[in-house]
Amino acid sequence: MTFQIESNLDFDVKKIEYVVASSGGNDSICLVEFMIRNFEPGTFLVLYNDTGWARKDWPARIDKISDMLREKGVPFVKTLSQGFSNLVKERKGFPMPASKMQFCTQKLKTLPTLSFLTEHDPDCNWTIVTGRRRGESNNRAGLQMYEYDTAIYKGRDVYNPIVTFNEQARDEYILSFGLTPLPHSSMECFPCVCSNKEDLKSLKQWPDKIIEIKELEVSMGHTRNGKPRVMFRPYRCGGGIGIESAIAWAEGARGTKIDVVPKEYQIPEVDYSKYRGDMTSAERVVFWSDIKSQCEKLGYDLSDLPTDLAYDDTTKAGQEFSRQCDGGLCGN
Repeated sequence: MTFQIESNLDFDVKKIEYVVASSGGNDSICLVEFMIRNFEPGTFLVLYNDTGWARKDWPARIDKISDMLREKGVPFVKTLSQGFSNLVKERKGFPMPASKMQFCTQKLKTLPTLSFLTEHDPDCNWTIVTGRRRGESNNRAGLQMYEYDTAIYKGRDVYNPIVTFNEQARDEYILSFGLTPLPHSSMECFPCVCSNKEDLKSLKQWPDKIIEIKELEVSMGHTRNGKPRVMFRPYRCGGGIGIESAIAWAEGARGTKIDVVPKEYQIPEVDYSKYRGDMTSAERVVFWSDIKSQCEKLGYDLSDLPTDLAYDDTTKAGQEFSRQCDGGLCGN
């Protein structure tokens, strides 16, 4: 599959040695400034993946970065994908955080990147440069500066030059580049499926995004068990079903539970009155079995819809998906 790209400058593939992976966030800008200081213009380009799911103000930031790099003679290449919303519709469900079902990263970032590399560097001579730092998380504490013959990049080497940088050093590079350090992470995917409570609460500042998510959720319908398809798993959001309920849970006091299934997420003529946000795993099984039974009695055909593991915390696979989301929602 070939993905469309946009570039602020023409570049000579024969002179390129490095591809700098960038999200437009703090570490990425620090990394770009590092490359400008230490490598000749024309020997590297910056690559950004447009996920179609950025925060409303993020594209303007990306355009500004592209313009600044053009003035410095640095190519800024943007890959264009089908976008998050279309991907969710195609897959008939939302990605699951930090699991084999987090297909959004693969489809919207990894595949477009590999497509670009395959087209322009078929012999795998380029080195991929990332802005990962050991200080970011425990998972990256042992990250090496050089990684050779990487599988994810089809045998290309990976260079992590700012791996030892602390936040102070990083911010100095960002200021030198000409930008101000952000008080938050990259917003190329907003909200991310791994959003935590603070991320969910921040959505209140972007009402258009809440509407967009809600419309997408409602349009996705239900699973074969009669469960609404939503972006954030209810059993990790105090039982909240749908984006507005997830936000209400995030804004509530510790222990907040959501006991209502919003009308927009209900199947007509089905009784959801017994729903509670504090149901045990066993109680949820009974509740959703009853919903499925009601659907069958009303003549709804749900048999051709795939199971949605977002709700199936009663299964071993569903529990594992929940456990793996180390950056995600921390249920009360």
